[in-house]
Amino acid sequence: MRFATVEASLNAPINGLEEFISAAGLDLLQLRYRRPLTLPCGNRSATSPEVHYPSFNEAFSTHLKQVAKTLYLEPGLRIFADAGWGNAYGCVEASAKVLTEAGCDELLVSAVRGSNLLPMLDQLRFGGAEFTHRVTAAPFDTEGNNVLAADLQLGAGPIQVALAEGARVVVAGNCDLSSAVAAAAVHRFNWNWDDYQKLAGAAAAATLAEHLPHRFSLQSPQSIAAIPTSVDADGNVTISLEANRLPDIADRPTLRAADVVCSFTAAAASPLSPGTAALKGFQGSEPDDNWQLDLTYATGYEAASLLQFSNLQLAEQFLETLQTLGVSETARLGELCLVLRYRTQTFEECYACCLMIEQAVAQLGPDAGWLSGPPSPVARCERWPTSLPKDQVDIAVDTRPANEWY
Repeated sequence: MRFATVEASLNAPINGLEEFISAAGLDLLQLRYRRPLTLPCGNRSATSPEVHYPSFNEAFSTHLKQVAKTLYLEPGLRIFADAGWGNAYGCVEASAKVLTEAGCDELLVSAVRGSNLLPMLDQLRFGGAEFTHRVTAAPFDTEGNNVLAADLQLGAGPIQVALAEGARVVVAGNCDLSSAVAAAAVHRFNWNWDDYQKLAGAAAAATLAEHLPHRFSLQSPQSIAAIPTSVDADGNVTISLEANRLPDIADRPTLRAADVVCSFTAAAASPLSPGTAALKGFQGSEPDDNWQLDLTYATGYEAASLLQFSNLQLAEQFLETLQTLGVSETARLGELCLVLRYRTQTFEECYACCLMIEQAVAQLGPDAGWLSGPPSPVARCERWPTSLPKDQVDIAVDTRPANEWY
């Protein structure tokens, strides 16, 4: 079972995606859509923040349109995306329309619903959930923090159900990094859910395939930062990377995935063929009865912009003006350009600073100009990893032909 994981957050075509799929001979393409940790605050002229995530990532429809022909021509290809965020059904409805317009109207598409727990936070809290940090055990203040998203990292089970129903495209709101690969392997090789040694191989393969391209700035010939990787029926892994480029796998920390706990202690890599390495020795054990829950919350506001001046003296004078306005985070980009950045805890302070900077620049007339537009406040966010018992969550899988989704 051959797969690759591609970061796909931007709403723009991924150059070379179709060629990459065909050249790599993929059975599974996993498109990852992480929630960004900065968010625009709505209308710039507003006097109060309007901070929220879109209900789903609209970029998925753009990327699915790119590969619709490939899906039609390669019946063995499956695509998984965690682009559903808070509305997996809405994401599938939009993407199914793209498939239908491309002639794939009978292709089966699944929506996996249940990872969005934001509407349930108060109910869970009143039921006794404390949302303690998974690492530090510190409590989370659900009342004092502005929680913008609550994403459960779903396991492989619901995705495998979708594949068993014949889905060629599966969309979830969020899931564990290894879930799609584990689901595809369970479906392909008919593994049991307690085949922990084999599941450990799938989890390790998914993790390495995601992290190694960024560590080594690896790119395919199609300029896509992804490594085609294979998992066999015994859970052994083959990765398209020279063995001597792999880090010491045995030194990696224990991986606690949704469906298995994977130890790398006995794992090792060996050359298999030019440009390919074999990975074996992953040790798997039973996971606990919890799924990880990521709470994304606003921590403050910031504004940034790029400003250009007609002469060096003016740039120096404006730096002094910024000091009087309380803007100390600046950087020179050459002699005539300034990168401005301002951070604060409140929207009001950030918005007021943006207005003061814009007014100061306007007074300079044609001798200064914005290269990136005037600064606007954005919300800064952080993620809080906690967990929730699996039996407290209801998951639904809905599989239909593309033309029946809208």
